[in-house]
Amino acid sequence: MTSVRLDLASFGQAKDGYRSHEWEDSAAHSFRSGRFAVADGATTAFRARAWSHILTAGWLSDPFAIDDDDEWVEWLARRAAIWDADLDGREDDAPFYVVAAANRGSFATLLGVELGVDDGELCWRALAVGDACLFHVREGALLQSFPVTDAAEFGSHPALVHSGTTTGPGAVRGVERARGSLIEGDRVLLATDALAEWALLAGSTDPGVWERLGTIDEEGFGRLIAELRAGDALRNDDVTLLRCGVSISSAVRR
Repeated sequence: MTSVRLDLASFGQAKDGYRSHEWEDSAAHSFRSGRFAVADGATTAFRARAWSHILTAGWLSDPFAIDDDDEWVEWLARRAAIWDADLDGREDDAPFYVVAAANRGSFATLLGVELGVDDGELCWRALAVGDACLFHVREGALLQSFPVTDAAEFGSHPALVHSGTTTGPGAVRGVERARGSLIEGDRVLLATDALAEWALLAGSTDPGVWERLGTIDEEGFGRLIAELRAGDALRNDDVTLLRCGVSISSAVRR
């Protein structure tokens, strides 16, 4: 009988100089479903924190077939409906510029992962829009990076999930998918862009980066971010790390 145990934890910090409630990323995970996700609200977007939360919460509560574009579009429409319902009435007495911002909608990157079994093999399946990254780490070494594979690929215009684009080509533009097989002791790390960029750059010369991220706790995460910011090694952006360690019974070990 297969038995899988997950070690799931997430950590986040707002930009330097901002308060914790101004952190506009979001992270969510479920031990029961084996689904987890991070989202990064665009800094200039309207109510970016709320939109990123709607996306990650929906990843857990409203699962769909990751490989199916039609199911993705339907899922996105349900998230947009939640967004619209949450806004209902908020604009009645709002200044014109708030109304204008609300009409433009909100934007966020999204990286969602689910664990499953393909042909008797435990695996992860991921869907990404934008530059939040998954790192698959085995025995302390980076095995796979998705969707960004090189720190030089990060830019200022990643693909984004828009709260108002739920039909047509725009709803599937920028959607990328990947999968990987898991064995005992593997770790899957999700990071939003600033931390992911640092990890890919630093990890190219210091493999110890992956072990540090894979075993980090809340206190260690705070120390790491403070250290990187003090040394100008990290862009001043919201940062999020979600860590998933996998323990598998002998039935599926190899």
